[in-house]
Amino acid sequence: MRWGISRIDAGDDVQFYFTPDTNYQVDEITVRIGDNSRTVGADNSSIRVGGETYQMSRNAAGIVTLYLTDIEENVTVSASAYYSRDPIQPTNTVRIDLNSRAAFMNGYGDGTFHPESNMTRAEAVVTLYRLCDVNTSYTSSNVFRDVPSGMWYTQPVNAFAEGGITDRTTYFYPDQNITRADLVEMLYRLVGSPSVSGSNVRFNDVWGTSNSDAIQYAASRGWVNGYKDGSFRPYGYITRGEVAAVVTRVLGRTTGGTGVYYRDVPSSHWAYRYIQMASSYV
Repeated sequence: MRWGISRIDAGDDVQFYFTPDTNYQVDEITVRIGDNSRTVGADNSSIRVGGETYQMSRNAAGIVTLYLTDIEENVTVSASAYYSRDPIQPTNTVRIDLNSRAAFMNGYGDGTFHPESNMTRAEAVVTLYRLCDVNTSYTSSNVFRDVPSGMWYTQPVNAFAEGGITDRTTYFYPDQNITRADLVEMLYRLVGSPSVSGSNVRFNDVWGTSNSDAIQYAASRGWVNGYKDGSFRPYGYITRGEVAAVVTRVLGRTTGGTGVYYRDVPSSHWAYRYIQMASSYV
C-alpha cells in the first residue's frame, strides 16, 4: 500500500489530484478539516466533512480529483492506494460454462437495449455470473465496503471475489463503468487464466499493463479487436453492445436469437446479431 499526504492553509481554494503510480489504484481519500475528519472510497462523487460537502471525481486513467472550496480552517488530505498487478489465480470454483445456451443480457421495459451505453462493474459481474457454474460458499457478509448485503448484485460480486475472478480489495466500485481491460480480465480468469506467450503482442498500448496476458489471450482467441491505430485502449469504457459481442464470441455462438428485437437496435447496427444471441436462449 502506498499513500501520500499534503497540507494547505486556511482560506484557500484548491484542487488536489491523486495520481496513482503504475500498477497502483487509488483506494481511499481522507480529508481532515479542523477537528473533523472523513474517509471515503476513491470512486465517491463527494465527501462530507464538518457539515460541508466537497466534490470528487475519478477519470478513466484512475486519477482522482478533490475540489476544496471556501476553506476556513486548516486542511489535511491523504490518499491510500493498493498494488493491482499481483497475479491472481482463480480457484476454479467459479467457471464460465462455454456450452451455456442461456440469455445473459436483457433489454429495458420500454423495448430498448441501449447498445451505446457504458456497462457498470456490477452489471458486468451479473452478466457473466448468469453463464457460470459456481461451486463456492460465497460469504454473505460484506466482502467490499461498498457492496452491502441484499443488493441485486451482492451474491454475484461476492462469489466472483471468493472465486478469484475479481481482486479482493477494500472497495468494488459497483456503479463505476467497467473498462475494456477489466472485462477481459474477468473472462480470462473465468476460463482458468491459460498461459500466454509473451512474444506476440498485437496492440501498441497493452505491453506492461497489469492485464496484458488477459488481453493477449483474448485477442489470440478472437474475442476482442483493437482499433485502426493499433491500440486496444484498455482503460476505455466498454458499451453494452460491445459486451454482447465479446461474450458471444467467448461462447462461440453463431446461431439463435431470432425473434428478439429492440427499438434502438436496427438490423443495420454492427452488433445486431450479437445482441440478439445475447438476449435469448439459443
